[in-house]
Amino acid sequence: MFKWEIGRGESRPFYLTISPNGDKDLIRLSREVIRSAPDLENWEFYYFEPARDWDRNFVLYDNNMDEQQIDASEWYVVALTNQIGVTDLILEASNIGHLDNDTAFMAADVVVITEIGEENRILKIGDIEIVEQLDEEFTAQKAHIRELKYMLDL
Repeated sequence: MFKWEIGRGESRPFYLTISPNGDKDLIRLSREVIRSAPDLENWEFYYFEPARDWDRNFVLYDNNMDEQQIDASEWYVVALTNQIGVTDLILEASNIGHLDNDTAFMAADVVVITEIGEENRILKIGDIEIVEQLDEEFTAQKAHIRELKYMLDL
């Protein structure tokens, strides 16, 4: 199922995204829909959620529909790339231990997509693991979450 979003654009006043919602099988169709969009002076069109510059604070609703304020401004990441170019991520997120697993994973996915864009999330990222504290073996490899796009050469 597609996901859509309207907001303020980067180079034009507004944008419309019709996203494959993380589904690799919908990428082609999402791209075709956006290619069919008219060229409108005030609108940008995207077939994926684009990466954004942001403050890493956002709101999610958990399984009980309770609002959860997420602050990812002090999250860290380790990127482990295999031989075929797929990268697994370990996110150190010490401030979300109170969330249920589904909500924590949603939060992680929002952060990764907003940092690198949905297209890169779907095509380049494999598994995402969330930990409160990284194992000692990964401490030297960790970087601030804002560095993720550079770690992936994006």
